[in-house]
Amino acid sequence: MKSRSHTSRTVFDNRWRMSLMDKYKETFETARTHLATLMASSVRRRRVAILGNDGYAVFFGQPGRDEIGVEISAGRQVDRTRMTVEFAAHCEKIGFRRSRASDNFSRTIGLNTSELDTWLQWTLETLETFFDAEGFDIKLCLEDHPELDATEIHKAMENLAKQRSWAARTGLYMMLVKRPFLVAIDTPSMAPEEQAPISSIDTLGDRPVAAIFTTLDALDRFNPTGHSAMMMDGMALFPLLLSLGVGGVRINPGTSPRGELYSNEVQILVDGIKRLRH
Repeated sequence: MKSRSHTSRTVFDNRWRMSLMDKYKETFETARTHLATLMASSVRRRRVAILGNDGYAVFFGQPGRDEIGVEISAGRQVDRTRMTVEFAAHCEKIGFRRSRASDNFSRTIGLNTSELDTWLQWTLETLETFFDAEGFDIKLCLEDHPELDATEIHKAMENLAKQRSWAARTGLYMMLVKRPFLVAIDTPSMAPEEQAPISSIDTLGDRPVAAIFTTLDALDRFNPTGHSAMMMDGMALFPLLLSLGVGGVRINPGTSPRGELYSNEVQILVDGIKRLRH
């Protein structure tokens, strides 16, 4: 029976590996350094993304497991023309499986340094060959957010989608103001006293649209490469969003259950918060 390391050696040609490492030496070393940081960290959200043209690969830590996950873009985040039979075969022949949720390919790998080097080389080749990458960007995301229990709010969102009644809507409003959310933000400021600006993921008219998430999984499905986020309680979040003049707030965009609040609904939430405080 062949070992995993032996199988890996048979998949990649040594001469190609050396030429690729020479061509993208700086990218390779940066990615390797970030992976070492990922492995040494104990925070819950650990992701290293390698982006090339319109494709990407993400290496991510998994709480409580001595393995790293790897995800290769294939479906909903990129042009569908990239999703070819050849690309699928390329991923599947070394153990990647396609996810129904994201349409991407993923698998887990061990923490052996030489094996990680092999997977980095495979990633660069894949992005160069199937996504026409001529250069790469590397992103490191390390954030220590607690896991959120979204069972009840997800039930309330699904109930509103089915019933569309005022009782269902006000029940959801009450949950929104009384629980914490992960809020998509631009790159955090280095100054601790400065709050990072809340990201605008779209516009409604000429007004920004914010994105909030009920779980870490929902956040990473929205942007697998690691969009920065901060945690805020609804009692503080919605007054802030109103003060920023948002045109809308999307809840769990890119996954389900999802929803959207318009500016008048944000005002309703803030009015309710004022009543709760007095």
